[in-house]
Amino acid sequence: MAHELSGRSYAGAYQGVHRRRHHEFIERAVARSGARVVATTGGSEAPLFLSVEEPNGERLGICVYVFLANRKAIRNRPQDEHRLQVRYGDVNDPAWRRRPHPIGYDPLGVDVTLVVGAHLDDDLLIGLDPLLYDPLPIGISIEFKAAELDQAQQAGWHVWERDNISGAKRKAPRAPAGLETVVALSALNRKSCPHH
Repeated sequence: MAHELSGRSYAGAYQGVHRRRHHEFIERAVARSGARVVATTGGSEAPLFLSVEEPNGERLGICVYVFLANRKAIRNRPQDEHRLQVRYGDVNDPAWRRRPHPIGYDPLGVDVTLVVGAHLDDDLLIGLDPLLYDPLPIGISIEFKAAELDQAQQAGWHVWERDNISGAKRKAPRAPAGLETVVALSALNRKSCPHH
């Protein structure tokens, strides 16, 4: 099923995703940036759609695919590793994982599409390139180091590259050069944030 917004339909919806805390985290980050959430689709459906009004009165639409990011000890994995988990639906169902999960883009080019991890424990947003993660690779984890997030917390934001290589399921790197850019932003304030 696709969302019907402003007379245009795009972005298949995932129902019953239990993302209330993650979506509220995004909404609070918008408010902390000085903008105002005018409308939201809430926490039980994904992606999250927001209508946002900036301090100058300009409005924009945001389509956000929000996933959990955290630091959880896993046997045989580095102790300084955090991960973002791309999950909707029953990830243990092989048919569900194989099914295409395209990302929605506004055909009119008005709404912005984002793929982010909500790191609730560290008050950070982890941004990924939606073009590289379309279709959504349901059931995967994206790992990154604590040092990268420490820099984001200290400066308010931080950008780095991570290896994006082929694997058993994906025969070619998701990014053509084998590297992808990741950005982490503090959700607490706008200190040192670009464009603010």
